Amino acid sequence: MLAQDQAFKAMVENSSDVIAVVDRAGRIVYESPTVSQVLGYKPEEMLGRDITDFIHPEDLDRVSRTYGFLAQAPGSSVETEVRFRHKNGTWLQLEGRGRNLLDTPGINGILVNYRDVTAIRRQQQDLADMVAEYRFVADNIADVIWRADSTLRLNYISRAVTKQLGYSVEEALSMKVSELFTPDAYDVVVRAANELLDQPDTEWAVFELKHPHKDGAIIWTETTCRIVRDKEGRPKAILGVARDITDRKKAEDLLQRHHEALEEEVTARTAELVSANNQLRKEIEERIEAEKALQAAKEFAENLIETANAMVVGTDNTGNIIIFNQAAENITGYTREEVLGRNYFDLIVPRDRYPYVWEKFKNSHAGIIPRRMENPIVNKSGQERHVMWQNSSLHAQGKVVGILAFGIDITERKRAETRLERAFKREKHLHEHMEELVKERTRKLLETEQRFRQVADNTPDIIASFDLEQRHVAVNKTVIEMMGLKEEEIIGKTFQDLGTPEEVTRQWTSLQMHVIESGQSITAETSMSTPQGPRFFELLVNPIRDESGTVTGTTAIARDVTERRRAEEDLRQLSRRIVQLQEEERTSLARDLHDEIGQTLTFLSLQLERIRRASPEEMRGNIVEAKNALAETIRNVRDLSHALHPSQLEIGLAQAVTDLRNRFVTESEIDLKLEHAIPGLVPPQVALALYRIVQEALTNIVRHSGADRAKIQMRESDNIIELIVEDNGVGFDPKTVGRSIGLTGISERARSLGGEYHLDTRPGAGTRITVRLPMTGHQA
Repeated sequence: MLAQDQAFKAMVENSSDVIAVVDRAGRIVYESPTVSQVLGYKPEEMLGRDITDFIHPEDLDRVSRTYGFLAQAPGSSVETEVRFRHKNGTWLQLEGRGRNLLDTPGINGILVNYRDVTAIRRQQQDLADMVAEYRFVADNIADVIWRADSTLRLNYISRAVTKQLGYSVEEALSMKVSELFTPDAYDVVVRAANELLDQPDTEWAVFELKHPHKDGAIIWTETTCRIVRDKEGRPKAILGVARDITDRKKAEDLLQRHHEALEEEVTARTAELVSANNQLRKEIEERIEAEKALQAAKEFAENLIETANAMVVGTDNTGNIIIFNQAAENITGYTREEVLGRNYFDLIVPRDRYPYVWEKFKNSHAGIIPRRMENPIVNKSGQERHVMWQNSSLHAQGKVVGILAFGIDITERKRAETRLERAFKREKHLHEHMEELVKERTRKLLETEQRFRQVADNTPDIIASFDLEQRHVAVNKTVIEMMGLKEEEIIGKTFQDLGTPEEVTRQWTSLQMHVIESGQSITAETSMSTPQGPRFFELLVNPIRDESGTVTGTTAIARDVTERRRAEEDLRQLSRRIVQLQEEERTSLARDLHDEIGQTLTFLSLQLERIRRASPEEMRGNIVEAKNALAETIRNVRDLSHALHPSQLEIGLAQAVTDLRNRFVTESEIDLKLEHAIPGLVPPQVALALYRIVQEALTNIVRHSGADRAKIQMRESDNIIELIVEDNGVGFDPKTVGRSIGLTGISERARSLGGEYHLDTRPGAGTRITVRLPMTGHQA
C-alpha cells in the first residue's frame, strides 16, 4: 500500500494538470505542486483558504450551485470552466473536473483536476474574429468571391452573387456549377481548372466568362482564379473573384461596331472617289458627305469614350497621350490638359519603379503589345492604383500609329485579395498550431491514461466496465487474477458466459440494469462463497455517458471488506468487554467504599457516642482509637482518589511518575529504575495518558511478569514524547494470550492521541512496551 501511495503521489506531482482537494466547507486542503506553474501560488499559500477567494465574481453564483450539487452527491462528478485569479492579479480560464470523494478514506473531500485553457480559448476567439473579418470583407464588396473543391463543387460564395446573378447564396450553393455558366463558358472553366490543377507552378489565371442571370439575361464577368494547395503542394481548393464587366463588354462591342462601320465607310468612300475621279464635283460632294459622316462617327466615338465607365487612354507609337477620358481623369487625378502630349509611361508608370511594364511595351511601335495586362500606376497624389487593361493597336495605312487601352480600376479588389490571402495564411498558421496542440494534448492524455491504468492495475479493488449488453469492456489485474483467465478471454463476455454462479450473476445484472435505466450511481453490498469461507464486498456501479449525455455502459468497483467486517466485529466485542470491566471496576470501588471506609466511619460514629458518654479517664483512650481510625480512613480515601485521578500531575508529569515509581518500589520490592528528560510543561491529556500507561504497565509487571528488575524511560524530541517500560520477566506469546484488556487500553490511549504503540515480547525474554505521543495531543 505504501508503494501504491508513493506511486500515486509521484503521478499527481508530475502531472501537467493541477490536482486539488476541497473539503465540504469549500476550503482548500491540498494542492499539487503544478499549481505554481499554472497559478503562480505555492501550494502552502492556498491551503486553508476558501476556494471562492480566487473565483471571478461573475462566476461565483454558477460555481456555488455546482459545488452545492456535487457536495450532496457522493461519487458524482462534474466538468466546468471558470475564471480563476492568478497570483499576479490576472484572470485565467481554467477547465476542470470535480469528483465527490468526501466519504473516501484518505481523501475526504472534493477531488478537483484542472488545467489552464486560457491560450486555447484566446486562439479560438482570434480564429473566430479572423473568420468574421474575412466574411465581412467578402460579403461587402461588389465582386463575387467563391470557393470550390478540386471537383468544382462550390462550398462558399459571397452575398454579392444576389446582386450579380439574382440568386440567393443558398440557391447558388445548391446549384450545379454548370448551371452558373453558359455552356461555352463552362467548357472554358473545366479546361482551365484542369490545367491549373495539373500545373503546380501555375497559381492563378484570369478569364472573361458569360453567366445566365436568374431573369434570363446574360452577364459577363472577369473572373480571377487561384489554386489553394496544402503543405505538400497538393491542390485542395479553388478560390475565385468575379467582377461584373457587362457594361464594359457592351461598350467595347459598340465601339468595335462603330469602328468597323467607320472603316467600311472610309473604304466605300475611297472606292467611290477612285471610280468617280472624272466627276470632280460629284467627288467633292461625296467627300463632303463622307467628312460629315466621319465627323459624326468621330463625335459619337469621342462621346462614347468620354462617357465610358472605364479608363480610355490612347497613345501614339512613342507613348505620348492623345486620348484621355473623364474616367482616366478621375482615377489618375490628372486633367486632360495636363497629360495630352506627355509620355504616358514617364507620367504614371515610372521606369525606375515598374521596369517590367516598360519591357512589355518596348516593341509597341511594331504592333507587339500585350492584349490583356494588369499593372499598377501612380496617380497625381503619389498613391498606387492597380488597373486591369485591355489593349489594342491603332492602325493607319497599314502601320501601327498608337495604342488604345481600356482600363478598369481593380485596386479595391487587389486589396481584398491581399487581405483574403493574409487571412488564409493566418487561418493556415492557426490550424497548424491547433493541430500541434491537439497532438500534444493527445500525447499527454495517453500518458495520463497509462498512469491511471497502472493505478487501476495496482489496486486490490475489482474494477471493470461493461457495455449496455453487460459484456466486459475493460478489467484490471485484480479481476484477471481472481478469475484465473487471460484478459482477452474476459473481454466481450458476460458473467453468464464466464460461468459465474447464478446468484452473483443475477445480483450484478440487476444492479447494472438499474444504473442503465435510471442513469444514477448505486452502491450495494454482496457476499461470495470461497474455499476460505464467505467474503464480503462493497459495490459501486456508475453510468458511463457519451458526449451527448446518453448512457453507453457502466463501471463497477468492488472492494473486499471481509477483514474490515471482522475487525468491526472484534471491536464491538472489545467494546462490550471494556464496558463489562468498567462495571466491574465500579463494583470494586463501591465494595471498597462499603467494606473499608463505610465500616471505619461506622466505627468512628460508635466511638464518638462512647466519648460522649465516657468519663474523662475513658475518653482519652476512645479519642486515640478514633484518631487512628480516622487516619486510616483518610489514607484509604487518598488511595481511591489517586486511583481515580492522579493529583501529582498538577505539579508535573515527571514528578507524578517519580512518585508512582517510589510507591511501586515500596510495595513490590522490584528494582525499578526511572530515566526521564522531558520539558516541564506537557499538555494535560498527554500527561494523563502517559501516567495511566505507566500505571497499567507497572500493574502488569507485578501481576504477570515475575520480574525482579524493570526500567522506565521518558524523553522528548521534535515535539514527540517517547515512553519505554521494560522488564526481565518471563515474557509471553501475544498470539496465545489474545487481546489483553490492559494492553488494549494502552494501545487505545496512544492511538486516540494520534500516537504509536509497539509491543516486543516472547516467552523467556521479558517484555518491552514503547509508546510515542505528539506533544500536541490531537484527538484522532
